[in-house]
Amino acid sequence: MSAETLTVTRFQSALKTLFPKKRLQTYGMEDQPLWAWMPKGEGFTGRNAEVPLRYSPVASNSHQFDKAQAAKGSSEYTAFTVTRVKDYLLISIDNEALEASKGKEGGYIAASESEIDAGFTKIVQQASADLQGNGGGAIATVLAVDAGSNYFTVSENEIGRFELNMRLVFSSTDGTSGSVIPTAFGYAKVSRVDHDNLRVYLDTSLDTVTSVPISTTNKYVFPVGNFGVSMTGLEAWIPSVRTGLATPFKGVTRSLYPSRLAGIYFDGSTYSLAESLERAMARAKRERALPDVIWLNHNRFADLSLELGAKAEREPAKIGEFAYDRIKMYTGGRQVSVMADHNIPDNRAWALKRDTWKFWTLGGAPRFLGKTAESGMILEPGSDGWEIRIGWYGDLVCDSPGENVNILLPT
Repeated sequence: MSAETLTVTRFQSALKTLFPKKRLQTYGMEDQPLWAWMPKGEGFTGRNAEVPLRYSPVASNSHQFDKAQAAKGSSEYTAFTVTRVKDYLLISIDNEALEASKGKEGGYIAASESEIDAGFTKIVQQASADLQGNGGGAIATVLAVDAGSNYFTVSENEIGRFELNMRLVFSSTDGTSGSVIPTAFGYAKVSRVDHDNLRVYLDTSLDTVTSVPISTTNKYVFPVGNFGVSMTGLEAWIPSVRTGLATPFKGVTRSLYPSRLAGIYFDGSTYSLAESLERAMARAKRERALPDVIWLNHNRFADLSLELGAKAEREPAKIGEFAYDRIKMYTGGRQVSVMADHNIPDNRAWALKRDTWKFWTLGGAPRFLGKTAESGMILEPGSDGWEIRIGWYGDLVCDSPGENVNILLPT
């Protein structure tokens, strides 16, 4: 074998050089601001983890000693039991091409680097979408269907979650119950994505909008394998629907104290955009909650800037190596930043306290997954090639939901 041959050993060494941990940790930060802002933590070991929470301090005091003595007690505590979810993305490398790259090592590594870049970008893109979710795994809802042209339409904040050749399944439920719609092929495949018209076209040789059938009733869209096993995102921790809080969430019956255990929900739909945000922060202040950042999508961020006009104070917010636009608001006697992320729906805003959140994982996220800590590549048993696995094991965790607000915005 030539000394110039790009062997598996040399290629793995190149991977370690090209993709150090710091580089892996910056994927997605530039165009996924909420993902960049969300604190990350490793060390999620064991079968599960308990996240303790004191949700009500000692209940009674009295100006009379005997009454205080009669009412003595302790605070109310509970704990969320969190288990890990998983995400995987696999890349295949042909062994012959790898070993035949005599004198062209640089070119081959550059091509492989591009594939790995794309893989890490995609897996962070999916995680950023899941940050908005309720754990069901849906990435979009169907707004309209054209059976003749074999496409469906989604919302503006969801179209960026689709890529060519993605495999999709559909359901009439959001993934927290029910099942996917059984079909002949088992999945549909994306053949075209039209951002201008918010359309996702399907490959006619597999499941189509007619054969699924896709409609505004069977309206939830999932990547294959994601139904019901996704990250418990913001909508899970601070739900918009408050009627199901008696059903335990991670072992906690949140109806005992909804605003402390399931976060604060504020309906601002009858106010102007700026007023809805300010009133939501006033509602939070009533329970001594002090969110740091209000998150909107880019359209509503622009609406707010235009609504405020000359009153809008704009300045960059630096997160890691990147800077993002923000508007400074003053409410409740303190400054709050308003920032934008494209994954957030038009009718939603999140007022979040950063130090109450953590994307908690077993090892880094995302990272190379191998059979050993040193191996970035795994032999494919069914072919003459190698497999590179990218992924993470973990979940989003909140140790104080009551310091965060889910805001319904005016449309």
